[in-house]
Amino acid sequence: MTTTTLSAPDRVANASMRRPSMPRVARSIARFTILEAWRGHWLVAALMMSATVAGALLFATEMALTERQSVGIAMAAPLARLVAVILLATFAVTALTRELGDRSIELVLAAPVPRLTWIVGKWVGLCCIGLGTAAFAALPLLLHAPAGAVLLWAGSLWLELCLVAGLALLLSISFSQLPAALLSLLAVYAMARLIGVVMLLQSRAPLEGMAVVGRFNDLLVGALAHALPRLDLFTRTDWLLAALEGTRAAAIGAPVVQLAIYVGIVLTAGWLDFRSRRA
Repeated sequence: MTTTTLSAPDRVANASMRRPSMPRVARSIARFTILEAWRGHWLVAALMMSATVAGALLFATEMALTERQSVGIAMAAPLARLVAVILLATFAVTALTRELGDRSIELVLAAPVPRLTWIVGKWVGLCCIGLGTAAFAALPLLLHAPAGAVLLWAGSLWLELCLVAGLALLLSISFSQLPAALLSLLAVYAMARLIGVVMLLQSRAPLEGMAVVGRFNDLLVGALAHALPRLDLFTRTDWLLAALEGTRAAAIGAPVVQLAIYVGIVLTAGWLDFRSRRA
């Protein structure tokens, strides 16, 4: 009986043939995430969201006495933004906590696939779902706003949803329970939306009284401002209103920078937390 000894290049080639490439695995995970959303009636929820925003837009337009288009957009755009975030956050946290809670995640933990690949694949899939969600949310705004302004607004909303998807991944891995993960995600989102207002109030009307209390308040607000993304700079309604007045809409350079920084931090933190899990 003869045994064949493979050389080092042959062993590497055979190993590469047995193990799928990481980009291919990430694409498969992203595709499965999109398919799960499709089977979970995401399209029906997105259509209902679009119909609700359109109804609110038409209602506000009919109720306004003057400047009907501006009033309609001022009411419908924040509603569309909020409902889109809630829709994506609910789906993402529900799907992730269910997968992390049942036995299916053990296949990922036992497979020879880097866990960062699973995280990136999930995030890419959720970003694709967020793209469709942003499109359905922005569609009714075309009734009263120029297409260019709506496209800018929808692009910023998509960046915001990508950031929410990254937070959903991190918090779902950390808590593994639907109520805790979803409530913590909504709390972080609310703080990120309000931090700009808090900073403005702090600068315009600082606390009076004890110097220690005022200094502590300044440190707390400063720490939150550095730890949280400035979501008040995303998806601004005044971009649509300024477009109605003929002015040029603001650029989305700040949201792009915010997304690049915080998604990298969030995905890295989720990967480190996911590494601690054992198959």
